[in-house]
Amino acid sequence: MKKDGYPGPGTEIPGIDPEVIPLVDALNSIPGIYTLDTCSGHGSGQMSIFFRGERQRAIARVLYWFDSCHSGERWTVKARTDCGGRNITFCAESFPRVGEEAWASARHIAACLKAGSYIPAEQ
Repeated sequence: MKKDGYPGPGTEIPGIDPEVIPLVDALNSIPGIYTLDTCSGHGSGQMSIFFRGERQRAIARVLYWFDSCHSGERWTVKARTDCGGRNITFCAESFPRVGEEAWASARHIAACLKAGSYIPAEQ
């Protein structure tokens, strides 16, 4: 189980919109990444997925695929910290895509993440 109690790929979780499950599965399959909260947008709003990363390379891999020049999908990823400056939380948003277009985009990014073809440069 992941830090957030995520039980594993393909598992139905009460309260999680089914449209976000492929991307949640893909993100949680990356060592050092775990999801916190999600919203599918319910057909009229943007999809949002909140996650944290414990390893810089894992975060770089996720950000790489949310970038339109690598996946062909246009998502934004915002970062914010808590009041103590200790924890960074990322929010990936499908804006301007909503509904079916956002869900298809999320499935494509999930496939890219699962393919594992990204190799981070040595630092």
